[in-house]
Amino acid sequence: MSDIIRVTVCQLDTRDGFRAAAFDALAVHVTESQPTVLLLPELPFSPWLAGDREIDPRRWQRSVKQHDSAIAELGRLRTDAVVASRSTPNRKNQAFTWSRVTGPLRTRDKYYLPDEEGYWEASWYDRGEQRFPSARVGKARAWESLSAPKCGSWNGRATTPAAASRCCVFHE
Repeated sequence: MSDIIRVTVCQLDTRDGFRAAAFDALAVHVTESQPTVLLLPELPFSPWLAGDREIDPRRWQRSVKQHDSAIAELGRLRTDAVVASRSTPNRKNQAFTWSRVTGPLRTRDKYYLPDEEGYWEASWYDRGEQRFPSARVGKARAWESLSAPKCGSWNGRATTPAAASRCCVFHE
């Protein structure tokens, strides 16, 4: 067994009408590159809910169902483990790890919830506990790092750590 941990980090177009093709393209890439760990974006299996300030319970339930359905399909990807988040029935944005052995395992519920244009997360989600445990992902360990002043950009706009996709570090 190799000591090398290969990680694929991606963004997916989660809009209706684009998500299935994005997932299929990801499956092809993962088959070709065979990463040890696949790091998916936040809530990758449904349209971004928190882009709109108005809460729609039907959209939330649809998001829960879409995530449950997609998580059930993760086994078709040629990777040992996945790190992502999902919508839950109790209005949480829940981080999880998935492996072929364990299936999905809850890591934690999101605590930092911005409430600003494009990121109305505090309106949509209930806050999780203020705890940030590391997660075992096969032979790697992952944790969230929000120490950088800016973790990237979205649509050309700089994002704050609270609004940015998570920044994870892996090591044995």
